[in-house]
Amino acid sequence: MPINERKLAIVSGIVLGEDSETGINVRLSELRQVLSRRINNPDAVIGKLTEEGVFKMERVGGGFRVIIQYTPEVKGIYGNVVESIITFDDFIKELNNAIMKHANPATGYADLGVVMKYVCSRLGIGELDFDQLFLKAIRINGRKYVLSYGGSHRVKVGSGYYGLVKVIP
Repeated sequence: MPINERKLAIVSGIVLGEDSETGINVRLSELRQVLSRRINNPDAVIGKLTEEGVFKMERVGGGFRVIIQYTPEVKGIYGNVVESIITFDDFIKELNNAIMKHANPATGYADLGVVMKYVCSRLGIGELDFDQLFLKAIRINGRKYVLSYGGSHRVKVGSGYYGLVKVIP
């Protein structure tokens, strides 16, 4: 399931639903109807998120409702949609923290895939958003970051694909 379908399902549920102690409650039929406008198979997306524990199905009267659990991912998206927008400075701060935290002590390089997962979970953003913000950070603060080949997630900068990153304090 592409990240955009996952995020769209969560955002739609947040916008349509109501907050409660257990999570955000939204009628399944309403969520399905909204998602069907943009996603070919909304039931598959809802099912996948239910398997992962992000959504919980509950029978109510003659129908069902979806409870969107307050996971870190959901809280990050909720904060993005409802409370505030993540600034570029927030991204840079989390990026630098992630690189320093996950850097190899011998080389100083961190795997970009590990850094991406950490930053995405902390800020509630997707991989595509991470890539765009990371490339913007490289363009703006190019001398602060050193890139190298390898890693589990690569980004294209110039003519090369890089997957290791080091931050210069």
